[in-house]
Amino acid sequence: MRSRHVLAAVVGFGLLAVSLGLSVSPPASTEAAWARASTATGSFTAGTTLPPTGLACSGGGVGVVGNPPSVTFTWAAPANSLPISGYVSTLTLNGSVVSTTTNAALGIVIPGNTLATGTYVLSVVSDGPGVWDSTAVTGTYNKTVPILGLLLGAATCSVP
Repeated sequence: MRSRHVLAAVVGFGLLAVSLGLSVSPPASTEAAWARASTATGSFTAGTTLPPTGLACSGGGVGVVGNPPSVTFTWAAPANSLPISGYVSTLTLNGSVVSTTTNAALGIVIPGNTLATGTYVLSVVSDGPGVWDSTAVTGTYNKTVPILGLLLGAATCSVP
């Protein structure tokens, strides 16, 4: 009989210990002792990829057998720009891209025998670092077949 009392006391004591353990709340959160506000100062400047300057064109004229002479567009590298890796020139006709050229040259030649009759727009942008490109500078290339159908062709260019 004594063993039953001892067993009951042990079970009662265990239940009391468990109930006390469940009613104790966890410790409150605190800020770490090593955390503190800090500030820093510095300066920076924004850069700009500038467009090519001095867009000019030359050449063209009237050619025999439908092929006018080539036209050359040239430009200069902009000063005070972010580093430029090259230039992207895009030739469009009625809003549709005819060709795109990417190179480091300061000009592009449009051969008189490669394009159909029409007025083309040439757009040139400076290709800067990452995805930074400049705004475009534009010129026009006009190829016509004015006399005797396909026997004579003419090419002209202009820059605004």
